Amino acid sequence: MKKIVFVFAFLLTISFQINAQWFWQNPYPTGNNLWKVCFADTNFGTAVGFNGTILNTTNGGANWKIQESGTDVILSDVFFSNKYCGTLVWI
Repeated sequence: MKKIVFVFAFLLTISFQINAQWFWQNPYPTGNNLWKVCFADTNFGTAVGFNGTILNTTNGGANWKIQESGTDVILSDVFFSNKYCGTLVWI
């Protein structure tokens, strides 16, 4: 019985060590659902979605960066007339 308890405690300890090394990998950079993507030109694009998610790209979508929106509402639409002037719609 003591061996079983020792083995269980050992496995439990190892599992905590392994979980501490996990990180968000896919889908990166967010797991929130996205509703709309708008590209102002071939390089500059913005995507919006659930929980106030705003993502920006400056290289045609190869890399995306999270932008803080300051809200947790659903952003349902986005439009940019150029890379400096845009409109967001929320629900």
